[in-house]
Amino acid sequence: MGNNLEYFRKKAKITRAELASMVNVDRTLIWRYEKGICQPRDEVKVRIANALGKTVEEIFFSSCVACKTTSNTAEAVN
Repeated sequence: MGNNLEYFRKKAKITRAELASMVNVDRTLIWRYEKGICQPRDEVKVRIANALGKTVEEIFFSSCVACKTTSNTAEAVN
């Protein structure tokens, strides 16, 4: 299971504190979600996805988007 939360949050230029405020959780929870320390409840996943304009699947269940971006860049350089 992937976790693209940090990638999509940064891409949207939103701080952890801003996202936390948008989804009504503590900012330290956002950090914990991003690091995979804990998983948000389903309703929080939906609020996060809505705040970032993505689907729950894209954020929490897809393979690592940042990893693909990095490997595609590396392949383009080689």
